Amino acid sequence: MNPYKLSTILIGHGEDVRCMTTLGDGVIVSGSRDRTARQWTANGRDFVPSGVFEGATKFVSSLCAVSLPQGLHIAIGSNDSNIRIYSTKSPSQPVAVFRGHTSTVSCLASLSDALVSGSWDCSIRVWEENGRCRSTFQEHEQSVWAVLVLNSDTLLSASADRTIRSWSLKSNSCTNVYSGHSDCVRALTKCSHPSQFLSASNDASIRLWCTSTFQCLRTFYGHANFVYSITCLPNDMFATSSEDRTVKVWNYDASDPVQSFTLPALSLWSVIHVTGHGDDLAVGASDGLIYVLSRDPQRQAPLEEQEQLNQNIAKSCVSSQTMVGNIKVSDLPTSEHLNIAGTKEGQTKMVREPGSLNPILYQWSSGTWQRVGEIVGSEGSSGSKHYYQGKEYDYVFDVDISEDKEKLKLPYNLTEDPWHAAHNFLQKNDLSPMFLDKVANFIIQNTEGKTLGDTGNPAISDPLTGGSRYIPKSYSSPPQPKVTDGPPAENSFYPLKSPVLFDVQQPQILKGLVAKLTAFSNSHQHQDERLGSESLQELHSCLELRKPCSEGLLDNLVRLSVLWPMDRVFPVWDALRIILLFQNIDFSERHIDDVIDRLSHSNARPTQLTGLRLLANLIGQQPLSLSSNNYECLMKLLKWPPFPNCDGSVAVASSTVLLNMSFVAFAADQATFPLPIDVIALLPDWFSKDAVDEALLRILCAIGTFCHSNRLLKDACINCEIPKLIQEHVPKWHGKLGDVAKFLIKDFTT
Repeated sequence: MNPYKLSTILIGHGEDVRCMTTLGDGVIVSGSRDRTARQWTANGRDFVPSGVFEGATKFVSSLCAVSLPQGLHIAIGSNDSNIRIYSTKSPSQPVAVFRGHTSTVSCLASLSDALVSGSWDCSIRVWEENGRCRSTFQEHEQSVWAVLVLNSDTLLSASADRTIRSWSLKSNSCTNVYSGHSDCVRALTKCSHPSQFLSASNDASIRLWCTSTFQCLRTFYGHANFVYSITCLPNDMFATSSEDRTVKVWNYDASDPVQSFTLPALSLWSVIHVTGHGDDLAVGASDGLIYVLSRDPQRQAPLEEQEQLNQNIAKSCVSSQTMVGNIKVSDLPTSEHLNIAGTKEGQTKMVREPGSLNPILYQWSSGTWQRVGEIVGSEGSSGSKHYYQGKEYDYVFDVDISEDKEKLKLPYNLTEDPWHAAHNFLQKNDLSPMFLDKVANFIIQNTEGKTLGDTGNPAISDPLTGGSRYIPKSYSSPPQPKVTDGPPAENSFYPLKSPVLFDVQQPQILKGLVAKLTAFSNSHQHQDERLGSESLQELHSCLELRKPCSEGLLDNLVRLSVLWPMDRVFPVWDALRIILLFQNIDFSERHIDDVIDRLSHSNARPTQLTGLRLLANLIGQQPLSLSSNNYECLMKLLKWPPFPNCDGSVAVASSTVLLNMSFVAFAADQATFPLPIDVIALLPDWFSKDAVDEALLRILCAIGTFCHSNRLLKDACINCEIPKLIQEHVPKWHGKLGDVAKFLIKDFTT
């Protein structure tokens, strides 16, 4: 066959291109860590930008074409846990948002009448066109990385638990488990044979499976690192992309690749066949570029562009993490050994060259030894990759809370703000925010002060690999942030694009919650004040697997939320606030009033904390469940301090209620959201020296989001002298508090 060569390079994204899909007729859509998806339309050898899909609040992680009665649409999954549906004709705003996952939506697939999604929350969901979740599959033990629709009844899913599961869409059950990979399974694709499919894995292998016998028919080896993506090609061929910086082309009858094509990027996240454009391939890379490769000489780039690409490859550096074993340069052969022809496509050879202290890597490609680059240690990385719950991090720390409890895991990437990572760790494990500085300083000390870009190189670490990436010198790199005395160049704090929700996923905490409910339930004499053993077992299963509860169980929990004594109601409220993350709860106006009234008269910290968290999640997930009367009653809990002797955790919970109210005011139809204007008058009291920084940060973000809602709320803030109060506090606010305050001052004066 004619070998693939560079056709063109698409420039538009500012960060890693993580995923791609094809719409046919030479149209592709790419998704990036820059929070956008872009549509490109083939025009001869070139591709013309034909749309930008915006709206994701975190990086775009998955894409899928969806055929709806209204026409072709694009489903976009994000690290913000949501799925947004866009019309290809009007990409500026989503026509719908599907909510239900509690972590990154890592993969999408289309059925004739539904959409399938997989997530790092270990679940697969099937969605109807109206956004209702039709069914949920939750038997994977770790993150789901890929889903594939085989036929109208059969769905496949691949997971970090090293398995591939087959599901029946009719019976909503798992029908088979494919085992064989020794590491995370990252990608799935159909084959030309209807009873076969392919899988790719972090174990650097590709496997061909038979759906009739459930057996592995062949294993393909050739990559030197994680295989991220796989796509089927015409003429019984397929292609893969990898962390080893290569795209490899294979046929089903040979274990070795037919061609290996190296690109100057650390990670090649995605490869797709550009349908309607011959055999062309599009490759999404960690340098923010899309490389289009073609076998058609008419669509291949001019020789000078191909040579420029080869020079970029030769100048690039290869991380020593992609190589196996310790390398002793003096033991390597000299470059004279490159006169000996390679034995197979993709074969690599390390040699030593005069003037270089590091080994040089070459690859046998299309009949010649191609210089891949100099092998160096990874910049900005801890030197190895660490897994936690199916995801990859630069560091995973063991945190010892107390002698009688198991150690907690604290995952961290060098791209993260240490205080943000510390906050997420405390909230996930239900720990006091008073530990925020201590945990953040622990991270800083144990990463030896490492940050990305210390060397002055444009190294950017990916949240899944932790490795730095190379940006070709011939193409402009994304702008690098500069340190200044003013606020950051871009305001990423407000307006709030999604609600802030209180979640708990630690199994031991969920187990303790159900144990507390059991103990309190058994202490009641009357049967109608108890939860039966079957209900408690169902609740535990629903909380752990994030699956909907039965109506009977929900009705009982809502009833007990206003029936149990004040000092014992908190585990019921805690269970309800977790359920709100994955299921709507039918609260009546009276029930919500009762919860608010009971909470306002409580002196018990557990009741205060769980009640406020329940209200924060309720407003974030079901804002219209609250009537105007409910919101009026809620005002008494949003002043500072909400309770006498209020601690940091309660303050953060109360400020989150206000923050989520600001989100709803910004996002909802003003005619249907009954926001009392009096809420603005409560905000100045929060500028107290007693309020913890995290609570103050949320109040400032709430102010910014309220002011983006309408002019009336902004005028109310000015009348309450909020800009003056912020100006007075700016000198003593540092870090994110100071940054948000400076943005607010700027917004109030323009």
